[in-house]
Amino acid sequence: MTDFDNLKQQIEQYVRTGMTEAKRQELLKKAEDMGINGGQLVMLIKNAELELKFATGISNKEYPTEIGSGLMTSNNEETSSGFVTDITPGNAVAAAVAASVQEQNNGSGFVTENSTEDNNASGFVNDYNSTDSDSGFSSARDSFKDQFSEIKKLESTGAMADLYSAIHLGRRKVIIKRIKEQYRNNKEYIDLFYKEFDTGYSLENTNIVHFYGKGEDEQGPYYYMEYVDGRTLDKFIHIEKNQQPAVVTKIVLQILDALKYMHQKQVFHRDLKPENIMLTYKGDNVKIIDFGLAAADSLVDNLTKAGTPKYSAPELLRDATKADQRTDIFSLGMMIIEIFTGSPDRRKLGEIKNSVYKEIADKATMMLPSDRYQSCDEIINVLSVIQPYKSQVANAPIPKWLEEKIKEYAADGVITRNERIILDKEIAKANADKDLVDAMINDEIEKAIQRKRNEEARRRMTMTDKPAYTQTGNQNDSSLGKLLKILIAIIAILAIIYAIMKFSGAGSSLIGDKSTTETSVTESFNKGEIVYTTTTVNLRQLASETSKIIRQCPKNTQVEVISEGYYWLEVKVNNKRGYMAKQYLSHKRQ
Repeated sequence: MTDFDNLKQQIEQYVRTGMTEAKRQELLKKAEDMGINGGQLVMLIKNAELELKFATGISNKEYPTEIGSGLMTSNNEETSSGFVTDITPGNAVAAAVAASVQEQNNGSGFVTENSTEDNNASGFVNDYNSTDSDSGFSSARDSFKDQFSEIKKLESTGAMADLYSAIHLGRRKVIIKRIKEQYRNNKEYIDLFYKEFDTGYSLENTNIVHFYGKGEDEQGPYYYMEYVDGRTLDKFIHIEKNQQPAVVTKIVLQILDALKYMHQKQVFHRDLKPENIMLTYKGDNVKIIDFGLAAADSLVDNLTKAGTPKYSAPELLRDATKADQRTDIFSLGMMIIEIFTGSPDRRKLGEIKNSVYKEIADKATMMLPSDRYQSCDEIINVLSVIQPYKSQVANAPIPKWLEEKIKEYAADGVITRNERIILDKEIAKANADKDLVDAMINDEIEKAIQRKRNEEARRRMTMTDKPAYTQTGNQNDSSLGKLLKILIAIIAILAIIYAIMKFSGAGSSLIGDKSTTETSVTESFNKGEIVYTTTTVNLRQLASETSKIIRQCPKNTQVEVISEGYYWLEVKVNNKRGYMAKQYLSHKRQ
């Protein structure tokens, strides 16, 4: 994709989600770097606005300034073009717009909206000023049938709405949701229906279905949204029965990404279940749908027993208005249980063979919200830290030569742009999974940065050991003496603590009665590697947990690396996890 294509794509995004002054300045800077002047940029933005109108049937004239493109004017003059006329000093974009406005009276070729203010504008096309009955919403000039063609009713419907597939304005396929006939005169249901659209429309995330626009005709309210060429997670679970950890992890991480975004906006789905999660046929990409209950609590004071019971958290069944992010996390945990066992039943936790997902599902579905994960980030961290980036993808592992190149480039703690370009070519050549490669790159950079920090710390310690003689020698000698006294006192205290712990059996070392020294650590270990003991070694708990010996491991015992500390490793031996010092472990059998 060229720089110009990237600029156009960014303009379209800002027009759709809301143009601010900061965004306009950002676009202007990018345009100037490409040799595009302010006037040309304005024309690109105008075209993007028209594309939005013709593609969705929605005019930004009907949105508040903070939601619309930011180029609409509040001026009601008949000669106005409908684009911005507010000019701030030093704003090249606004100045270019002002110059272009002078040409509007002669006909610019752009569509001009009626300038009469409509306080109830909410996403409907407002080309003229008539309103329908008591709804308070403006009517579109074009009828429903003028906008949509190839309308087909779908078998799957909701409790209060029917679903249709259609082609919008002859350009793209959409899903239409229309309120059912028995609810068309119920104001509470109509308000909830519109609120569901407003909630979905406010969410901009790749893993959430995109809402385009809404309307109302003689058959009642409707709105239309993105068509997802795929199937529900329910079919993935019960028909495809795919339990490959790599595929499941990809799906779960995408669900977590969408939920994290929603929760940051204080939107809680409250009806998360496999039927409300779509997976695309290409790539198994996630799209969360159905925000009816996410919108309900602001309209229904005593909303109770929301959601689907077998996926709903206990507090949701008592009072849905008390729901928060932990309620959605509970539903996600039940879906993980269903993925691996075929049923959302917590009693089947023991059937989950994958230890990582068993741990996640167990904690996510605790009865008390305080016992669960408190945010999506906590689950994301579990998946990214516990699962090694090499172990879960069999179809596209990282070749050894590519690993070596990544380690070479990341050795300085940073990868330059040119190095990244080379790596991208090598990734494509190796047909390696880009997510895995990115994870490894981040891991190697983190290690390099940590190495530099350790070297700097050692250098500073070495410098503090040298006597500091300056012109104010007596003063420095006095300061050095005080420092030495403090260091001696600290060493004495540590020695006493060590003796007490030694006497009590706790010990400061994670193995036997031997201590680990920095010079003895010669090998580097990665998560997921299999290494071997070089002597008889104790598998222990952390020293802070009384350093209890879990078991003794003879020489050449096979050990799996779980995580790496500075002097020690967290390992797993015959399904028992504990800690060992690095100096007693090796990649080779002895």
